[in-house]
Amino acid sequence: LADSQHNLGCYLSQLGQYEEAARATQVAVDIRSKLAEDDPAKFNADLADSQLNLGDSLSRLDQYEEAARATQVAVDIWSLLAEDDPSKFNACLADSQHNQGHYLFQLGRHGEAARAEQAAVAIRTKLAEDDPAKFNADLASTLTKSLKVMLTHTTSERGRSAVPLISNSEGISPFPVKITVKVGNVEVC
Repeated sequence: LADSQHNLGCYLSQLGQYEEAARATQVAVDIRSKLAEDDPAKFNADLADSQLNLGDSLSRLDQYEEAARATQVAVDIWSLLAEDDPSKFNACLADSQHNQGHYLFQLGRHGEAARAEQAAVAIRTKLAEDDPAKFNADLASTLTKSLKVMLTHTTSERGRSAVPLISNSEGISPFPVKITVKVGNVEVC
């Protein structure tokens, strides 16, 4: 039943029916939470996956506080699982960290958001260093998503207030690369 509710939530989300998706996914979370209490080794990954999907559905309903709470549960579970098996769970942890960064930006919690994005990039960077053929594309995607989140939020008044936090001398910038724009052969920024 949990798998069916989880999958139903995914399909409804793909159809843009986010309220129904959130309800179905919440049922999956409730069931998987009980299962994970009894057998965490067997059900924690499924619970984290449902929590991540619940966060996504809630965010699409502009319920960012609830989305951040659900995603934080996913981050916590993936973190524990990645301690034991990083090659299997670090990619999921990076995805959760990125989503969390987006939701925290929406809530105006810019310092926390920047740290979540930084964590996602750091995880993907390590994976790409260990196996470039397998993870370079994922690193590029994470960098692109992180950049999009930062640019999206710096176009708003609330987001612009985060720019000093993101780019200060303490180094919380989640971007391990310098972005240069050239027009012809002239560097403009």
